[in-house]
Amino acid sequence: MEMRKFIIRLSIIATLTWAVNLFVGYLFQMRFRDWERTGVFFEPMRWREFHKTPPNTLTAAYLGSSHAYRSFDAAYIDSVLRINSFNFGGSGQSLITTYHVLDYILEKQPGIKTVVLEVYFKVLYQDEQIRNANFAFKYMDWNDAKWDFWWKGFGWKEKITMVLFPTHQYQDQWKYIPAKILGMNTDGVRGEYQSKGYVRSTRNANYQKLLKKNQFKDYVFDTAAINTEQLENLYKMAELCRKKGVRFVWVMAPIPPVSYSGIRNPEQIHSFMQQKADSLGVPFHDYLNPAKMQLIDSVHFFDDNHMNFRGADLFTRNIILPLLADSAAVKK
Repeated sequence: MEMRKFIIRLSIIATLTWAVNLFVGYLFQMRFRDWERTGVFFEPMRWREFHKTPPNTLTAAYLGSSHAYRSFDAAYIDSVLRINSFNFGGSGQSLITTYHVLDYILEKQPGIKTVVLEVYFKVLYQDEQIRNANFAFKYMDWNDAKWDFWWKGFGWKEKITMVLFPTHQYQDQWKYIPAKILGMNTDGVRGEYQSKGYVRSTRNANYQKLLKKNQFKDYVFDTAAINTEQLENLYKMAELCRKKGVRFVWVMAPIPPVSYSGIRNPEQIHSFMQQKADSLGVPFHDYLNPAKMQLIDSVHFFDDNHMNFRGADLFTRNIILPLLADSAAVKK
């Protein structure tokens, strides 16, 4: 009898704890609900648009983190080359997530002939990817690729956290709640979702602010600290494209001159990525150095890491268009 009472009490406590966790997790996601309400939560907007795309109509896709979705204007590319492409970049998207996004879109759109991956070097270090992965996973339809994402893309700890402890994965978002109550705008202008996954920003970076606060100041690219699982999924993407007969291309988008000058060993970033690309037989186009396109901090960028619409327009026209022009994606 005592054991039965103990089990009942334990069950009640566990249920209440889980319910409180779900409720607090719901509160901590307030920022993302506000983003969706105001039309700046780009991930669900992107996936909803993609799922409305008629089957077997896409011929090219762009993948990566925010560097991808803020750099490649798919609609403009399509209008010039008369192809049908889509940008699947995601905020803070790791290479683990990107692999599973690739697997998913190739299952949904087997007519894709060319995939361009923006290989932002910082994603090589990611260990915690659960929330940003969920930005894609949550909005996918259930099919073989999504099941594979669930079983192989997340560790057991991550699976348990996603199901039972949403408070944990969104714990760093609690500051948004008091900021909102006090009427403080903590997000600034995130940009404007255009179409086909591309996000346009009209802001210009403040040069003085870039000098004072910049994530790349004295930055050192350390190959010893790279997450091997991220690299493995980079290799898996190349292998998947090879098996599917898809042309796979790597591109590195530029960062502001002030940011680039803060990196102590930029040549090692290039040599490391070039070596990986050569070993996989993948073309690699490195434009991390903004001097290659004569880009200016306060003209072509909106923060210390991303191009605004002026930079993205130049990058799309001068780099991505020529890259795709001779690809299988435009051959009739």
